[in-house]
Amino acid sequence: MVPVDLDFGSAQVSGEKVVARVVYVDRFGNLVLNLEQVPSGDLRLVGRVLRKVRTYADAGGIEPLITIGGHGHAEVAVNQGSAAELFGLAGGDRIVLERSNCLE
Repeated sequence: MVPVDLDFGSAQVSGEKVVARVVYVDRFGNLVLNLEQVPSGDLRLVGRVLRKVRTYADAGGIEPLITIGGHGHAEVAVNQGSAAELFGLAGGDRIVLERSNCLE
């Protein structure tokens, strides 16, 4: 059997927005995106701030976050929770991340 590279497309970055796709949802409810680099600063998804962190331990309890996962792609997660449930998203969904200049 020959390995096949899957093409999930590329996220589109323009100005203050990133348009990406949820490649899959893992068993913890983390949303793995077709985005390989997270823009600097905090981002918003559906009006909620996603704090950019290096590890889950950098986030507070039940805090939405964005990080680069062990697979090399960005993932939206909720520390001690499910991003899929919080945002109502599933694999294949299109999302728009917006740069956040203010905190909630």
